[in-house]
Amino acid sequence: MQQLESEKIASKEEVLSYLTSVMRGEQTEQTLRGTGEGAQSIIDIDVGAKDRIKAAELLGKRHRLWTDKVEAEVQGTVVFVNESEIPD
Repeated sequence: MQQLESEKIASKEEVLSYLTSVMRGEQTEQTLRGTGEGAQSIIDIDVGAKDRIKAAELLGKRHRLWTDKVEAEVQGTVVFVNESEIPD
């Protein structure tokens, strides 16, 4: 059962690869185009700018491009002091 589940769920590499291809304009989407007299046909068009920007934002979040937080590793001992025991 585990193997079947992993085939149904995209890996993180697959998701990142797909988002990258959308951002780069390598993907297309289908839309309907009128061919006259009320008839329509399905055509492939480039992914829109909004979708490409959204893919870039998601990739940026993944790579922490939009954060000003600084990660620091602090080593030491934390000592808690009871405030009522501190002299004035």
